[in-house]
Amino acid sequence: MTAPAGDPLHVWITPTPVPGAPPGRRLGIKDLFDTAGVRTTYGSALYGDHVPDRDASAVTRLLDAGWAGVGKTNLHEFAFGVTSENPWYGAVGNPHDPTRVAGGSSGGSAAGLLTGDFDLGLGTDTAGSIRIPASACGVVGFKPAFAAVPLDGCFPLVPWLDHGGPMARTVGACVEAFAILADRAPAVALDVEGLRAVAIRPEGVQDDIAAAVAAAVDRMREAGLDVTDGGLDVTDGVLPPLPDDAVRLRMAAAAEVHAATFPARRERYGAAVARLLDLARDIAATLDRPAAEAVLAGWRTTVAARLAPYHLLVLPTLPITPPRIGDPDPRNRNRLLSLTQPFNFLGLPAVTVPCGTDTAGMPVGLQIVGHDDDVVLGAALTLEPVIRPGGAPAG
Repeated sequence: MTAPAGDPLHVWITPTPVPGAPPGRRLGIKDLFDTAGVRTTYGSALYGDHVPDRDASAVTRLLDAGWAGVGKTNLHEFAFGVTSENPWYGAVGNPHDPTRVAGGSSGGSAAGLLTGDFDLGLGTDTAGSIRIPASACGVVGFKPAFAAVPLDGCFPLVPWLDHGGPMARTVGACVEAFAILADRAPAVALDVEGLRAVAIRPEGVQDDIAAAVAAAVDRMREAGLDVTDGGLDVTDGVLPPLPDDAVRLRMAAAAEVHAATFPARRERYGAAVARLLDLARDIAATLDRPAAEAVLAGWRTTVAARLAPYHLLVLPTLPITPPRIGDPDPRNRNRLLSLTQPFNFLGLPAVTVPCGTDTAGMPVGLQIVGHDDDVVLGAALTLEPVIRPGGAPAG
């Protein structure tokens, strides 16, 4: 199984020719979502010949609104990873530097926006899987509040953390798509002078990335946003570290999702995901769930209280430059999701908007988090022209 010919970045799993697809209305669908009559692999060999008989609800809503599905996009196997290095369908290369990862797990849905294969990408986000590739590729990605977008017909990773959402070249396109996906009125641009925000630079952020984000924050202040400097203290500051028990709960839930097929069909799993599932099974066997859930609940209460005075939290989306494909350092996996994962556990909406480049010439994303989908998107609509050094692109 390989990516289709003519797809050097391995964006696709299954392209679907759509004669006369409306200009500007081409949809790339992460191959985690079921599509009627179109092969849906979930990025795996186990489901390599799987053809659903109905569309996922999120797909149906976009198709009914006039979007044309032009194919299924590549992803990290079973969405269980953040690089989209897929052993069965090829590693998704970054359009800015094909030797680097596109991010994941929705890597194809981000990269294809830059290659011009489609105009809207549909993705999922369990620990950052929309925002990580959107930031890495230099597009906009929106993870809405938990349960805002229906996920029936989408293969789960951790059902109580999974979010669905759009990826596009502009905030406006994400706003339109989210309104369709969530069956609600579209967000409108907000007067940011009435909003309070806090900006933080968590530990471990590269200096060049921190500088690009800080410059964007200064431009946001000049545009009228009231931004407090949250400093560097993440131990007692606005965003205390996610407790290890939270990650253990996530891993145990992933093991449960695959219990019927792993390890019984281990040979149909890639080595990297098999190692993660071995670890997840070990965690599930020993985890004191009530104690871990109590720790997570306490963390959520603490963060909610510290975020209460602010409408928005602003921080980098990724702390490091997207690694090279085949990067042997396993620590980079946790680095890539370190600034996105907390907001899945909180269920808060978050959008990433390109704000510059790092010294490697790779895109840098600025993440805006809030309590309400419309506030996050409304602020992003207003601020996108100043967040981007060259202004917002047309369309």
